[in-house]
Amino acid sequence: MTKIVVPLYLICLFCYILFTRQPDYFDGEFAQATMVNWPDASSGKQVLMAEYSDGYKLHHQNVDYFFRDHQLGDKLTMIYEPKNPELAEEYAFIGYWMGLNELFWSLLLLAVSWSAAYSITQNPTPEALLEQLNYKEPDKPRYD
Repeated sequence: MTKIVVPLYLICLFCYILFTRQPDYFDGEFAQATMVNWPDASSGKQVLMAEYSDGYKLHHQNVDYFFRDHQLGDKLTMIYEPKNPELAEEYAFIGYWMGLNELFWSLLLLAVSWSAAYSITQNPTPEALLEQLNYKEPDKPRYD
């Protein structure tokens, strides 16, 4: 059961993460950013934001995540799509590659698939047990 459920989960999770990132990993470009105080558009208060350039213009992006604590002047890497450089993300495991909600839902999916596989294989019927006990592997020719 473990030999099937866990590798299938890891393969599906890897494919999902690799091909659903926005901005796209394969088309995106990287830029170095510095944490600066910048006035918030809605409230006007100074907010810590990442300042990066796409080669033409300076952009500011909020990179406040649950497990990330940035300080003024910190250097970090941003990933953005050249078509739309305003929508950038910090290039880090938590934030770009894995969000907390994705981690929660993927672990819930693993638990559900594990429990389904366990419940299916746990209590076989007596007929299935008898069939397994009486099974004889067919003779195979020596050379195919």
